[in-house]
Amino acid sequence: SPDIPLGKEEDYVYTLSVIPDIQSRLHLWAFMIDFDAMEDEVADYLMDLKECCSELRTNQTFHLILSYLLDIGNFLRQASDDGFDIQFLSKVADIKDTVKKQTLVHHIATMMHTNHPERGDLHKEIGHTHRVGRVVFDEVESTINKMDELCDNCWEHLRTISKHTSSTNEVLQKQANKN
Repeated sequence: SPDIPLGKEEDYVYTLSVIPDIQSRLHLWAFMIDFDAMEDEVADYLMDLKECCSELRTNQTFHLILSYLLDIGNFLRQASDDGFDIQFLSKVADIKDTVKKQTLVHHIATMMHTNHPERGDLHKEIGHTHRVGRVVFDEVESTINKMDELCDNCWEHLRTISKHTSSTNEVLQKQANKN
């Protein structure tokens, strides 16, 4: 009955129910709350990736190791290639010599220690590489795709809301005057 006053909770629900496009407005609000955190997470991963690339591009120890790998590969295959397939790097720890059964990693480390004792610890020199190695970039891609989808949805919500903008202000003003 219109003559019976509503309780606080019922009045609150009624107020929400008379706001046009409340669902679109709530979606936009949730988007605004969540977007910054999603953006920061993705930006951190991408900054680490950028720093990783920079470290690998400029690190002299890493360049020497790659040079040794290329030289050893060329020697073993009696070739003179200028490079090798990047997938080869994942196999380096599994390759062993036939005499002492030492890994190629062991031989490279020995050569580095003997020929370049001034070179530091590669592990410490390329810190971003280790962080990037733990990132699941499929999840980062999924987050970016989700952000893109949410942005597209927001444009639709904004179009819906813009149809009722002036009438929304009138409804809110009437409700405020009622209380």
